[in-house]
Amino acid sequence: MLFSPCNVLKLTGPFSLGEVHSWIGHILPNVPEQPANVSDLPSSDGGGTNTLYFKSTFVATELEVVYRRGEAVFRSDNISTISVLKEVLSKETSSKKVLVKITHGEAVNIKPGVCVCTCMYVTYACTYLLLLIDG
Repeated sequence: MLFSPCNVLKLTGPFSLGEVHSWIGHILPNVPEQPANVSDLPSSDGGGTNTLYFKSTFVATELEVVYRRGEAVFRSDNISTISVLKEVLSKETSSKKVLVKITHGEAVNIKPGVCVCTCMYVTYACTYLLLLIDG
């Protein structure tokens, strides 16, 4: 899905799968009410991992969200998308009094992800994200 280079935002901390799914649902539209993989127990892959893909119909940017208990990784080909996510997630976690570590930067050599025909793409509007910051 995403091609190198891409911008990455990573959240780590003592939060549950339900909490991180709720934060993502507040920021991005059309997020299912419940995560697809609801395992919140540690396992060989670190627990129930969920992946969401978004594509903007306005500016054709892409966003991939991979999250599980204690970790969420956002990858986008647009730095503005990552900046907005960082600000909104900082506000969300602060208001809930959850201590998280937020790191961001550019990841290189990211291989293209899953073939478009096998992915579930959901459309989102960048303007929606900007409205959340002001509102």
